[in-house]
Amino acid sequence: ISLNDIFDEDYVENLFKKYKGKLNNSWNFVSKYEKLNKKDLMKILNMFEKKKIIQLIKAYLGSNIICYDNSVLFLGKNRSKKNSWQPHHDSKENRIKVYIWLGKNNKDNQPLYYQVGSHKKIKFWTNYKETRLKKYTKTKSLKKIIGDQGDISIFDTHGLHSGYKLSKIPRASIVLTFESVGILKRINVNTTTGKKEMNRLGAFMV
Repeated sequence: ISLNDIFDEDYVENLFKKYKGKLNNSWNFVSKYEKLNKKDLMKILNMFEKKKIIQLIKAYLGSNIICYDNSVLFLGKNRSKKNSWQPHHDSKENRIKVYIWLGKNNKDNQPLYYQVGSHKKIKFWTNYKETRLKKYTKTKSLKKIIGDQGDISIFDTHGLHSGYKLSKIPRASIVLTFESVGILKRINVNTTTGKKEMNRLGAFMV
């Protein structure tokens, strides 16, 4: 799902400038993450509540959800066909990622690739490597998603996504992750193991 004009352009432009300063003006990398500070994260989540984005996510995942991995993702000038820059699905069952686009993107920017409908397919894997499709040949079946500044894109990471990073044009977005928790889920917050995983992720209930 892509939603337009959720955030004011001046607001996201200021966020971009604020976190870009940590790169020391160098874009000679494939990708880098900068953790959002708590104040910026809470402001974004409050806007999600106001715009009923949280309500939309809970309608899909369920009422008990956690939020974590909240960062600014910078894509640099370098190219890659390794690891997460191969078509893949995440090894976390169904969970949601939200991209907030910080820049004015165009057809030459690195898109977010997604195979529509693939999140509904049953998948089997025993390790991380089996979720990376190094020799995937149906790249034309992947939809290109290029959001404009202030737009957001929402997708289920159980679906096939990403793709080879071929663009050398820098790109920036904020990435937030949401996952459902409970007795039959990957994380049960009432168990010792679940609490340890919450702590490892730096996750919190939303």
